[in-house]
Amino acid sequence: MSDLNELARGVIAAGIRASDLDPAMPKFGAYVLFNDPGAPVETVRALTDALRARQNDAPLIAVDQEGGTVARLRDGVETMPPMMALGAADDLDLTRRAGEQLAFDLRRAGCTLDFAPVLDLALDPCNTVIGTRSFGSDPQRVAALGKSLASGLLAGGITPCFKHFPGHGATATDSHEALPFVDCSDAELRARDLVPFAAVAAEAPAMMNSHVVARAFDSERPASLSARIATGLLREELGFHGALFTD
Repeated sequence: MSDLNELARGVIAAGIRASDLDPAMPKFGAYVLFNDPGAPVETVRALTDALRARQNDAPLIAVDQEGGTVARLRDGVETMPPMMALGAADDLDLTRRAGEQLAFDLRRAGCTLDFAPVLDLALDPCNTVIGTRSFGSDPQRVAALGKSLASGLLAGGITPCFKHFPGHGATATDSHEALPFVDCSDAELRARDLVPFAAVAAEAPAMMNSHVVARAFDSERPASLSARIATGLLREELGFHGALFTD
C-alpha cells in the first residue's frame, strides 16, 4: 500500500450500509453506518464483525444514534425519544441512563462510537435540521445534559462525539442542502453557542465540526474547512485534544 493510501485509510471514515460489504472494498480505519431500512441489529452485528475480521487493526465503527428522528438502528433496539424531550424533563440521572441504554444497543450492534450528543442550541424556530435534536436553548443546561448523556455512553463502552462545533442552532439553513451562515458577533457566540462545547472540550474524546460559516470566527470558510476554527479556536483556545470529525 502506498504512503498516500495508508494516510487516507487513517483519516477517512467510509460510509457503509448493513448489506453493502463488498470483499473488494478498500480497508479503512473507520466506518460510519447509515440507514438500511429494516435491518435488524443482528444483521448489523454480522457486518461489524465482518469489518473487524478482515483487518489486523480493529476499525472504529461509528453511527448516528441520537434518538428521535436521528436513529440509524431501529429494529431490535430500544426506542429513544429526541433529546429535547430529555431537556424538557431536565433530569441529569435520566439523561445518563438514556446514554447507557444507547450504549447497550450500540455495543450489541458492534459499534464503538456514537455521533452524539448534540450540543447545538435550539435558537432559531425555523431551524428544522437541529430542531428537537437539541436539549434546549439554555447553554448551561445543554452543557450539563450533554455531559450526562456522554457519561452514560462511556459507562456502556461507547465513545461519545459531541457535535456540531461551533454550533448549528442559530441558522435555519440545513447544511446538508446549502451552506449556512451565522452572522452573530464574536461576543454573542462565545456567551451562547460556544458555552456547551467549551464545557466539554478539554475532556472530550471526539467532536464533530459543522459545515457552517460562523463569520465572526472565519468569514470565508465553514468550520469543517477552517484552521482558525478547528485549530485556533477548538484546539488551542478551548484545549480540545481528541479526534475531530467533519460533518
